[in-house]
Amino acid sequence: MSRLFTTDTADANNLISGIDTGVLTMVVWVYVITTPLSASEVIFGTAAQIAGGQSAGQINMQDPTVAGFRPHFSYRWSTNFGEWVADDDFSLNAWHHIAATYDGGATTNNPIIYVDGSSVAITELKTPAGTLKTGLDSARFGKNVGSGQPVAGARMAEAAVWGSILKANQILSMASGVSPIRFTPQAYWPMYGGASPEPDLAGGGAPLTITGTVIALHPPIAPPFGFDDYAFATVIAAVTVPDDTLAPTMQMANSGGMIGAVNV
Repeated sequence: MSRLFTTDTADANNLISGIDTGVLTMVVWVYVITTPLSASEVIFGTAAQIAGGQSAGQINMQDPTVAGFRPHFSYRWSTNFGEWVADDDFSLNAWHHIAATYDGGATTNNPIIYVDGSSVAITELKTPAGTLKTGLDSARFGKNVGSGQPVAGARMAEAAVWGSILKANQILSMASGVSPIRFTPQAYWPMYGGASPEPDLAGGGAPLTITGTVIALHPPIAPPFGFDDYAFATVIAAVTVPDDTLAPTMQMANSGGMIGAVNV
């Protein structure tokens, strides 16, 4: 089950290691219900700390050109945030896999934003300037760690973060239904539970403290649910798929909630 955010938040504060150098990959499944009012509706953000409002890399959603929403990515620099937005609108009331990769090694570097496994055309709204924000160790869903409009209505699930740049075919695999745990993230939150804290299945070190939210249907990922969280993580981690392959085809048995076959 996913989590429906309606002005709710989920935090992992000062708990994530390995994302502190300004090189990031972030992924999340999102089902947007309410049209965003601005670019400040943060789906999934990383930060140096929650309490101090030191947000850095963020996947946001911006108001559409016509209808729906546009994915937006921002990263904190000391003088001027870098901000980029997708050129096209994407539909409400449907699951979308959103991913962003960013290398903050130079102000001239742009992120790559992926929607449903494909990179999309983007426009730079603000050019980064100054010193790159590093020292990231926290995450928040549903709202900026500082000020800003909370997400008015969106389901979220299957979020993960890496301190490295994932390949395009790895992003495609996850958009095709493969769990992020396969690619060894620094933190991974499936968000299919009903409790708080929500476990971090990448190692358990960064559970999410959730305020509010409503349990909702999960996005279409494999394997099917129905067995223990950590058994699920172990099964997925044991599936061997070479990093340079495209998305594997996974065939599911109809009974028992177990994997029938995995073709790689």
